[in-house]
Amino acid sequence: MNKKLILDVAIVFIVVVVIVLLFVITFLLAQQEQVKLAEQRTKIIEQTERTNQDFRHIVTFEQCANAGGVILDLDPRSCTTEDGVTFTDWQGAGKFCIQVITPAKNPQTGEVRNFPTPCDVPRGWI
Repeated sequence: MNKKLILDVAIVFIVVVVIVLLFVITFLLAQQEQVKLAEQRTKIIEQTERTNQDFRHIVTFEQCANAGGVILDLDPRSCTTEDGVTFTDWQGAGKFCIQVITPAKNPQTGEVRNFPTPCDVPRGWI
C-alpha cells in the first residue's frame, strides 16, 4: 500500500510539473510574439518617419527625380514622390517660370512648403 501511495504521488507530481511547464512555455511564446509585433511596429514607424523626412525637402522636379521619384513621360514630364506629391518638369518642356519663392499648402495634410517658382507648386496645393 505504501508503494502504491508513493507511486500515485509521483505521478501527480509529474503531471503537475508537466502542466506548469506547458503554461510557462505558452507564456514565453506569447511574450516572444508580442516582442516581435512591437519590433515590427517600431520598424514601420521609423520607415514612415524616414520617408516623410526624406521627401519634405523636395520642391522641384529635379530633386524628385534625384530622390528616386516615379517619373512619367508626359508632356511635360512629371515626377511623383513616395508621399504622393507630383512635380512637373517645366524647363524640360521648354517652358520657363519666374523665379519667385512661392509658399503653398497641401490642403489634405496641412503641410506647407516653399517652392522656387509658382510652376513648381504641385497640382491641388493652394
